[in-house]
Amino acid sequence: MSTDRGPLQGLPMLNLELQRITLGDQVYEAMRRWILDGTLAPGTPLRIRQLAASLGTSTMPVREAIQRLEENGLVVTRPHKGAVVAGLSVRELRDFYGVRIVLE
Repeated sequence: MSTDRGPLQGLPMLNLELQRITLGDQVYEAMRRWILDGTLAPGTPLRIRQLAASLGTSTMPVREAIQRLEENGLVVTRPHKGAVVAGLSVRELRDFYGVRIVLE
């Protein structure tokens, strides 16, 4: 197998693995932004069908995003009531951003 790329010889190759962003990741990031910027205020119920319609997607990526947001402490799921946006104190927000900066 030849590695000669002809006229493209001098161009760097892309790492396509790093560029794969799934629909679930996009939905998660959108919802995370909405929570952190106050678009979805603490205590707001997260209605899966409404969110899916707003995001132009099916319900599965929204369900996955809610689960990830709960794992990160931004959402609380209550039995028989569904998921709501968690209330965060200023200190919790600072801690959250500190951890995210280190991870990213």
